[in-house]
Amino acid sequence: MMHDTMHVQALHYLILISEVEEMEVFKICLEYWNTLASELYRDNPCTVPAPLFVNKQVTLELPPRRLLYIPVLSKVSYCACSVSTGLAS
Repeated sequence: MMHDTMHVQALHYLILISEVEEMEVFKICLEYWNTLASELYRDNPCTVPAPLFVNKQVTLELPPRRLLYIPVLSKVSYCACSVSTGLAS
C-alpha cells in the first residue's frame, strides 16, 4: 500500500513537471502519459462506454490498477487541455 502511495505521489510530481511552459519538456511528459494510458487500456480494455462520472458501483467493477490511476489521469487530462488551450492563444 505504501508503494502505491509513493508511486501516485511521484506521478503527481510528474504532473507538475508537465505543466511547465517549456514545450519540449511537455512533449516528453505527454509521451509518458500516452504510454501509461495505452498500457492501462491494453491490460484491461473498456468494453462499455465509460460513464461521465464514476460512482461507487462503477468503481467496484474497475480493476485495482485502473482505480489507482483515475485521479492521476484526470489531472493529466486537465493539464493537457490547459496547455493546448495556451497554445491556441
